[in-house]
Amino acid sequence: MNAAAFCRGLQLGLFATTLCLCVASYAVEESGRPPDTLPERSFEGPNRQDFPWRVEIGGSWLTFQQRRYVQVRVVFRVRELLKAGVSLNDLHMVVKLAGADGRWLQGQSYTHFEPPAGLAAGDEIHSLTNLYVRQGDYTVAVIAYDAAHRRGNLWRGPLQVGPIKDDPLPGIERALPQVEFLPPAQPIHFGSGRGLGSMITFDPWATGQGELLLPVANARPVQVDIVANVSLSAATDWHNSEAPDWEYQLNGAVLLQISNVLSQLNLQAGCVRLSALDVRRQRVFVDRKDARLLDWPGLREAISGMNRVKIEAGTLAGEKYEPAFLAHFLEQLSSVPSPCQQLGAPPLHILILVSDAFLFPNGAHITTVNPERVPVDLCYHLRVVPVAGGRWDEIERVVKPLHPLRLDFSSAGHFRKALAQLITGIESTSRKPAVQPGGKE
Repeated sequence: MNAAAFCRGLQLGLFATTLCLCVASYAVEESGRPPDTLPERSFEGPNRQDFPWRVEIGGSWLTFQQRRYVQVRVVFRVRELLKAGVSLNDLHMVVKLAGADGRWLQGQSYTHFEPPAGLAAGDEIHSLTNLYVRQGDYTVAVIAYDAAHRRGNLWRGPLQVGPIKDDPLPGIERALPQVEFLPPAQPIHFGSGRGLGSMITFDPWATGQGELLLPVANARPVQVDIVANVSLSAATDWHNSEAPDWEYQLNGAVLLQISNVLSQLNLQAGCVRLSALDVRRQRVFVDRKDARLLDWPGLREAISGMNRVKIEAGTLAGEKYEPAFLAHFLEQLSSVPSPCQQLGAPPLHILILVSDAFLFPNGAHITTVNPERVPVDLCYHLRVVPVAGGRWDEIERVVKPLHPLRLDFSSAGHFRKALAQLITGIESTSRKPAVQPGGKE
C-alpha cells in the first residue's frame, strides 16, 4: 500500500492518540509514466531539501506469506509546509529502489496528496509506501515535489535486509521479484471499542507476486489436501456481541496467507488441492480445488466480504452442528476425482488442516470424523495460537481419530519452522514401503 494521510493529535479521556486518515495513491510500474506534473529529475546526486520533511524507513519483518516487508514513511507538518509556501494541492511523492550495484530496480510508487476537508495547520501528512524486498542491500530514493512552484526534496538512504537467523528454509525467496511495491489498500481501523484510536497501514491480504521455492523430494506420489478454516473462534467474541470486523479481517488474511504458502509445495510427483471453509458460518468458499488453478484474488474477495457480514440467525440456530459440518466435509474429501489419479499408482494422501486455536460455541455437540471415511496416510494440524497463550482448541477433538501431528505457531518465523518440519515429514512418509492389501509391505 502506498498512501497519503493526514494525522491529528487527539485527547480521548486518559488516552493520547493519533488519528490518521488515508487518501488515494498509486503504484506505478516501470513501463508506466508518472503524471506530467512531476519533473524529469534524476534520483542521482546529493540529498536536497527545499521544504521541511522527515523520511523514515522501518526495519524489515517477515510476513506469514514468507516475504520481507518494509515500509517507507514520509512525514510533513502542514504548518511548516504552509510557512514554506508549498501548494498542498500539488504535492507529489515518488519512491524508488536501487540494488547493491547501484542500478535502479523495476517499479516505483507514486503518491499525489489531495488535501481532505478539515485539514488544519496542526495536522501532519504521512505518505506511506509498503513493499516486499528480498534479502540484500539497497538504496532508497524519495522525491517530494511541489509542482506549482517547481521545488522539491530528494532523499537517498541505505536499506539492508539481512538473512533470517537459523533459517530452516534458506533460499526459498530466490525466484521472487527483488522488490515489489504493494498496491493500495484501505487501512484497517481497530481498537475504538477499547478507547484507542489506531490502524494498520498495510494490506494484510497481500500475497505478493512470484512463487516460493518449496521443493518436496517425495519418493512416492503424494496427494496433499489443504483444508483451511478461515473463521474466528467463538472465544474471540465479546460479551453479548461478535468480535469486531478488524479481527475477522486479520484472522482471514493470516489464514489465507498460510494456505497460499502451503499451496506452493512443489512435489516431486503428486498434486495439491485446497479447500477453504468458514466453520462458524458453515460456508464453503473453495471445495477441493487444484491449487495451480485457484483464483486467489477471488477467494480473498469472498472471504473478506463474508467477514463483514454478521452470522445469520439461521446459522446461529445451528451452532451446535459446527463440529458435524467440519467432520462431514473432511469425510467427503475422497468423494470426487482427484488430479492425482492420472499418476497411475495410488498416491499417499496427506491432510493439512489449518485453523486458529478454535472453540465451538457453548452447547455444540462434538462430532468426530470416521477414520474409515477419511483414508489419509498422514494428517497435520497447523494451529495459529494467540501470542499471549490461549492454547484452547476443540477442532483437534473432531479430527482426533486421524491422529494429527500438531504444529503450533504464533508468528511468521515459527510458521516457517513448522513448514520445514511438514516438508521433512512428507518426504519421510513417502519413503516408507507401501502397504499392500492384507497388511503386507
